[in-house]
Amino acid sequence: GKDAVEYCKNNTVDVVLMDLKLPCMSGIEAVRLIKKDNPKLTVIAQTAYMMSAEIDKLIESDFDGYILKPFKSYELIEVIMGKTLEPAF
Repeated sequence: GKDAVEYCKNNTVDVVLMDLKLPCMSGIEAVRLIKKDNPKLTVIAQTAYMMSAEIDKLIESDFDGYILKPFKSYELIEVIMGKTLEPAF
């Protein structure tokens, strides 16, 4: 989380794939900080499961969408290209 926030501050990034569960801060907190500096950056959540509590958190967060793990490489490409982006809201 912290590394991703710093990386996005100091580099040009097209898209971020962020896990929800991270050791130093949650993915939701990290995306909030990333979007504060770069609100137009596409940030996609990745998670192994979607419980109703996680869905509620995603709805209230700054994520642009999500993808469930495990996923195939073509599924990730489609999400990044916006073809099958599952909105967080």
